[in-house]
Amino acid sequence: LHALMLSTVSLSVLLILCAFICVSLGTARTPVKVVIAGGGPAGLFAANALLSRTGTNQDFHVHLVEAKEDPRYAAVGPRSYWRGVNIRGQNAFQYFEQQGRLTKLWSKVKQEGIESDSFFLHLGKFKLQIRKPSKENRKSGPPPTLLIPRNKLCTAMLENLEEEYGSTGRFTAHFNTKINEVDFQSCKVAIGGESANDVLAFDLLLGCDGVRSAVRKAIEQSRP
Repeated sequence: LHALMLSTVSLSVLLILCAFICVSLGTARTPVKVVIAGGGPAGLFAANALLSRTGTNQDFHVHLVEAKEDPRYAAVGPRSYWRGVNIRGQNAFQYFEQQGRLTKLWSKVKQEGIESDSFFLHLGKFKLQIRKPSKENRKSGPPPTLLIPRNKLCTAMLENLEEEYGSTGRFTAHFNTKINEVDFQSCKVAIGGESANDVLAFDLLLGCDGVRSAVRKAIEQSRP
């Protein structure tokens, strides 16, 4: 049983996380049943990274559980804010691309965003330029940050999962669905939503479900 908590959406951290998973499950049986709690950028990137290991000694089957609606149909609201994918996040995407995996994902994400190499920090009436474009920076400095709406970022990663793995039976997304209970003894989670209630078995459980994480709560309750 591997139960991992992730409290950040940094894609560079996710790169390290997924590398750890692949090493720690190097002798795991096939298939490896994975439940990912949270369908935001962290959970969707983790799903892409794990499922891209087709042909290795691991065969991941992923259930992604998200309490909110499918980002492709989500209305504009408080969670429609923009995110910045900086050099660390871009390196995470490009690492998998260089390995011959997730070869289309970064291009899908990039076409939905806007590149910017100029940023200002606004403090009341004052503003401070914290990144200034220059010819030197464009030649040898870090690449521009990609600014992208959160729902567009999630949509690009979700659509890649559906296109690459939707017909294989290795990826299932459960939207408008909550994790009601986690049983670490039997390695099962009880989920419930608008459509149905179900019980999912897991070998690997990833908590990518934010500050009110059901996985974190279950870990805390399981400890004496």
